[in-house]
Amino acid sequence: MNEDNKVLTEKEAENLLNSSRKKIDEIDQEILELISKRTSFAKDIIASKKILNKNIHDETREKKVYENINKKAIEKNINEDIIFQIMSLLMKLSKDAQEEE
Repeated sequence: MNEDNKVLTEKEAENLLNSSRKKIDEIDQEILELISKRTSFAKDIIASKKILNKNIHDETREKKVYENINKKAIEKNINEDIIFQIMSLLMKLSKDAQEEE
């Protein structure tokens, strides 16, 4: 069944499957672009932190990020544990980029 609870024919189901996969592929590309942008900002952050003589790791900031993303996950009915894992990986990418500088 689709969103309208209408029973699909095989042809409609095949079209829906292919269309949905194409949309997911497009979203995956957008996600990769956003990850790339996010990581590039990490390089700006480390440059600023060096001038300001601040530590690379900011636990207070990390806590705020996790709290904000957890709240958004709940609002969007997305599994908070999975989102936490995704954000942890994104933060690791940022930290790695900062440490390379």
